Amino acid sequence: MTKKETGAFHAMGLSPVLLRAIRKLNYKQPTPIQRKTIPSLIQGMDVVGMARTGSGKTAAFAIPMIHRLKEHQSIVGVRALVVSPTRELALQTGKTVALLAKGTDLRVGQIIGGESLEAQFAVLAGNPDILVATPGRLIHLVEGETRFSLGRIQIVVFDEADQLFEMGFKDQLMALLKALPESRQTALFSATLPSNLIEFAEAGLRSDALFIRLDHELKLSPDLTTLFYHVISEYRPAALLKILGDIYVNSDHKQSRKDKKEEKLTLVFTATKHHVEYLIELLSKMGFSVGGVYGSMDQEARTIAMDRFRSHQVPILIVTDVAARGLDIPMLDVVINYDFCWSAKLFIHRVGRVARAGRTGTAYSLCSLDELPYFCEVVKQGLGLDRASLEPMKQAELDLIASGMPPLTDLHRVMRNAHKQYVATRPAPSPSAIKMAKELAVSAEDAMKAAIHQYKPIKRSAGVTRTIMGVEPKDKAGTGYNQHNQNNQQSNQSVKSDFYLSYEPRQSSDDQVYSIKSALQREASDYNVDTRMNDSKKQKLSATNGKHKKDDAYEKWKRKTHVALPRLGESELPEQTRMSLAARNNKPKYHLKGKNKKRNVGGKKTKADLKKKTQ
Repeated sequence: MTKKETGAFHAMGLSPVLLRAIRKLNYKQPTPIQRKTIPSLIQGMDVVGMARTGSGKTAAFAIPMIHRLKEHQSIVGVRALVVSPTRELALQTGKTVALLAKGTDLRVGQIIGGESLEAQFAVLAGNPDILVATPGRLIHLVEGETRFSLGRIQIVVFDEADQLFEMGFKDQLMALLKALPESRQTALFSATLPSNLIEFAEAGLRSDALFIRLDHELKLSPDLTTLFYHVISEYRPAALLKILGDIYVNSDHKQSRKDKKEEKLTLVFTATKHHVEYLIELLSKMGFSVGGVYGSMDQEARTIAMDRFRSHQVPILIVTDVAARGLDIPMLDVVINYDFCWSAKLFIHRVGRVARAGRTGTAYSLCSLDELPYFCEVVKQGLGLDRASLEPMKQAELDLIASGMPPLTDLHRVMRNAHKQYVATRPAPSPSAIKMAKELAVSAEDAMKAAIHQYKPIKRSAGVTRTIMGVEPKDKAGTGYNQHNQNNQQSNQSVKSDFYLSYEPRQSSDDQVYSIKSALQREASDYNVDTRMNDSKKQKLSATNGKHKKDDAYEKWKRKTHVALPRLGESELPEQTRMSLAARNNKPKYHLKGKNKKRNVGGKKTKADLKKKTQ
């Protein structure tokens, strides 16, 4: 390998094996975040790196991590830990680290929520050098189950650290810091720097930590085309169909596999999982090949959907922000904001996935009246009104498309109610954005101008308000105002009548009804406690001591495999035992043959097998 082939990576003093792996991944030149962080991480410094989505943050910490660890050690103990906020990001990070470690004998393991505990016991039994984990499952194994120790950790990386805090993992991360040795090297990689992340950084980093910030400009790629459309909320599905029809206007469902791989990949962002389910059904019935991913989806289904999208089997993927954060889809061509972003940084995270590495891309955004201040938030970040002009869609075309849409009454009702909850809980726009929205309405169409100019911010109470902005028409006695009130009353009733709970109690005294203490008192008053206990009851009470009963999955696994995980500092399990556990974990139970015919593999013989044998 020549110096010219690896560019600046060769000048960083990396090992030849690692340089070969970098070359196979087609990394020719380091990105700005890689160029600034890799040398410092190789020297053992603590680093906080901030850069936008798609800037190469994963390789920025994986390359120096592999360089420092060098080779596998037979002494039990994970030496490097990567904490990721979502399962998809953890799987993606684990795959990237494994590819970079190819050629070395370093072992990479993954501990992910939603996966089988038995499979993850086998991962720990393999004594991995690098562990990629989600915080919930990792804490579950550290504080319970196996009492897994992190005492040999040399390097810990918190990937997408801002998202870890946004998802409510602060307590778990603080507990994780206490389980790590003080001599560790810590790295935080994030796209933003919220205040609670600063507190965490101060608690987990050394005083001489290096801060590298490349996100302060928040600018879009010059190769990205941004298109903003104003739509009425009820016509949003029709507007999406119009955009997708324009993108795939020349597509043929009977095209060859080669042509399908050249078809554009489109990522559609929605507010909730109910939007995902509704749009999947709608687009499927309208003839589009579509998949979907959201946070609470089964892990296996999420993995299948992502694999089909990456392989161009499904050109359209509908996602929520939680499920899509950090996912790397390098060949993405189009992003559609079905629900407009409630912050400029979220807009950057979404549309920053296209027009990367010299490729061109397009970002479409649908914006309704109540989302106009959020559109102005984006404009305030330096995009410019000339580049971010809001264009109305032709209503006649939307009417025609809407008339041909299937009703999907139940899914649409659930999606509508979920959207009301989303609107009630999203952050309010800034006062300057609301003022800017009113000024923008002056140059808008006459039909829009009268409606938008009436919006003003609502004074928020201690509870969650139901809307972000209210309407106060000049003529309150008009029919439009009465219809507006009727619509609000109907929407409030629909929210309460369905399976959603109201956010606001009718009276302040109602808070006592939801008091845990009062509920426990009422529950306890209905029972008489028998204080006479035999020895077995006393022994059981002493064992629990008021704590939650631990799961016995690890004990069952030990009895089933006749293997116990070695403790920290001990020698690892023999290779034959590790291979046996890995084979047991990866062994398929059945496979499909013909038309959904199930046949056991390595298990008991089926009736069909016995009948065939007798013949």
